[in-house]
Amino acid sequence: MSWQFRKSFKVIPGVRINLSSRGLSTTIGGSPVSVNIGPTGTFANLGVPGTGVHGRFRIGPNGPLEAQAIPNAAPTHQAVEIKSASTHAIHSESLNELRELLLQTKAERDELSDLCRLALRELVVAEGRYRSWRDGKLLKHIFASS
Repeated sequence: MSWQFRKSFKVIPGVRINLSSRGLSTTIGGSPVSVNIGPTGTFANLGVPGTGVHGRFRIGPNGPLEAQAIPNAAPTHQAVEIKSASTHAIHSESLNELRELLLQTKAERDELSDLCRLALRELVVAEGRYRSWRDGKLLKHIFASS
């Protein structure tokens, strides 16, 4: 029996990054058709939903990616720093509605928080008035016999 390791991360809908003992690969698509690009080549995955029938077919060059290099070419390894854009600089038309909804929700939450604070203050004042009426000395002197 052999042990295997595989972890998959969803990047965006339809694109997954797969990490396994054989290396890093990318899967584009989903059931029933997807394409996997990895260190052992490029494969098409086809399946018939609900039947359990599926197949995996090589569609790229044979062998590992390292074997595809030009034999006498000098390696060109350059370190490239990857920088992320500020979250304020990233825009998308499809996310504008979500952004507006979040801003509206925050404004409504702030308004409700203010109303709750005001209601709590009124409750404290009303409880104080009730206690002073209930424990009031004037009423105790007037109705001392009862």
